[in-house]
Amino acid sequence: MPYAAFSSGPPPTIRWLALLLLLAALRAEEALPPPTQDEAALLGFANAHRSQRWQYDPVIVRLLPKPMPDGTSVLGYCKSYFKPKPPLVHNPRLAAAARALLASGADMPEGALPDAAAARFGYPAAAKTAATIVRGAASIEAAYAGSLQFWCGTNSNRKVISFQTVLITTWQEVGIAIARGAKGIDAVMVYGMGGAPRVAGGVVYADANRDLDYDAAEGVAGIVVTCGGASMTTGPGGVWWMSLPDAAAGAVVFETAGMKASRAFAEGKDSVSISWRIPPPDELKQLDAAIAAAKAAAAARKPDNDDWPAAMVDLHMRTLLPDLDSGRQEQIAALVQPLADEFDSMRRRYLGMLDGDAKAFGQQLAKDRVRYPGTAARWFKELQTMATLRRQVVTACTPSEVGKIGPGLWDELAKAKPASCDPVFRRQYENWEQQLGERPAAPPSKPPKR
Repeated sequence: MPYAAFSSGPPPTIRWLALLLLLAALRAEEALPPPTQDEAALLGFANAHRSQRWQYDPVIVRLLPKPMPDGTSVLGYCKSYFKPKPPLVHNPRLAAAARALLASGADMPEGALPDAAAARFGYPAAAKTAATIVRGAASIEAAYAGSLQFWCGTNSNRKVISFQTVLITTWQEVGIAIARGAKGIDAVMVYGMGGAPRVAGGVVYADANRDLDYDAAEGVAGIVVTCGGASMTTGPGGVWWMSLPDAAAGAVVFETAGMKASRAFAEGKDSVSISWRIPPPDELKQLDAAIAAAKAAAAARKPDNDDWPAAMVDLHMRTLLPDLDSGRQEQIAALVQPLADEFDSMRRRYLGMLDGDAKAFGQQLAKDRVRYPGTAARWFKELQTMATLRRQVVTACTPSEVGKIGPGLWDELAKAKPASCDPVFRRQYENWEQQLGERPAAPPSKPPKR
């Protein structure tokens, strides 16, 4: 019986057996090398495309090998698959299969070849796999784009646009192999649907361009990642992975020079993807100063005062993005938890008012601004911008406006996401992008900066 299927409370003997099996799996995985910088970069680009289809499809089309249909027809072909997909998790056994296929010299593996290659390295026999192979690509991004054109599966005697086959939720895990040569980049991606053992993974990165996303060369090596009783150190591209003993909930702990960050994951059978953006040193320095100022303000605040000191509001606003280490999170929670609860309540109220009366929204906004001074002004200003964007999205999605969406609205949403001061607002923008993406629409006026 596969130990990933155990319930959360099996007998102790079975639990010990599960742990022994897990340790055996981990020992086997330790012999498999971590992803290279190139392989980590390809994984990051693929996951960015899966999560932000509307933004990356035009970029992919420009990179596709020629001859191809014009970009408009390709984008239209992919509209029904616009919904964001969960990120892929690196699986070392699939990566070993990818390396074997890369070395084989094959251009289009047929039939059950990906399954056989994966099974050879211990991937669950019951889990389906599929592979893409690209030879001689000009760049990592072009290699990924090429993989979307050349689908290598059971019935692959022809070249097809395979957005609709690769970009599906069936695939939860991936193994990547890349080789650079005189003719360009050769890349193999072996997709897997997951199984026993359940796999957790992600990437640890330093966000050099402050866009809140992982980009090529931002991965950080040498970070210790622990989950349950197992641990590993991130490789050259910042990628980490490990097998889980069962379907129970748990937590992943990242640890580096004086910082420890814990991230929880839910119970379930699906693969677990958790990444950590290491806060830049200047942000941490500013945050530590804000913590000290908030402590002083809290000590001076009178118990019967309902107004919040600007220093405490400032601290709360700095900590809305979830990159913090556990130590700072605990300090901040102790200082501003009641204030955080108030903002949670306000956020829910304002999001519920976005589709209501614009005048009532503005009046409520003006009233609340007075009570929360300092850096909260940015939060309220973003709410005002959100209300305007929401009205534009609603108008663009009405039947009479279908097909009339210009690039301006797409670009405004693209700018709003990295500039957002609240992760809930950022997710709202992504939801609106999805709504627009389900309609025939013009692509952004220019590709995103990567």
